[in-house]
Amino acid sequence: MRLATHAAVGAGVAAYTYVLVDRSLVGLIIAVLASLVVNILVDAFGHHHRLFKPPRRTRLTHSLPGIVIISLAIGYLSIRGVPLTSRQEAGIILAVLAGGLSHWLLDALTPSGVYIVRRRVRIARIPYWSTTANTIFQMIGGALLAYSLYIVLKSP
Repeated sequence: MRLATHAAVGAGVAAYTYVLVDRSLVGLIIAVLASLVVNILVDAFGHHHRLFKPPRRTRLTHSLPGIVIISLAIGYLSIRGVPLTSRQEAGIILAVLAGGLSHWLLDALTPSGVYIVRRRVRIARIPYWSTTANTIFQMIGGALLAYSLYIVLKSP
């Protein structure tokens, strides 16, 4: 999927995961921004460019251990130095992890797939450039983000 799709779905999934744990606006914003950083880093460092061929996903960022390590590291760095409760910290770290895993899952839907151990695995064969698929997933991510924001703003 395209980076905009990863960003939208990652932000929506992170926001929704965060509101399952806590309802603070500050925590929600930190979780969404950290999830965006994870998705951008995975796309920036996760492709091996080859001459006259399309880029391939690397095991560094497109394997389950890779995405978990990157997500947890960014989640931890995002809460350092910010006065948060332990519940907010846990919510942010879980939300960033969920946002990172959404990137991995979306890439598993493409023909290139993702890595599990040393095998390339794909759930479906949706082309990454498919306008229809990208639009649908972006709308789902936007809806999750809007709903999560509504929950936070509505709560006392």
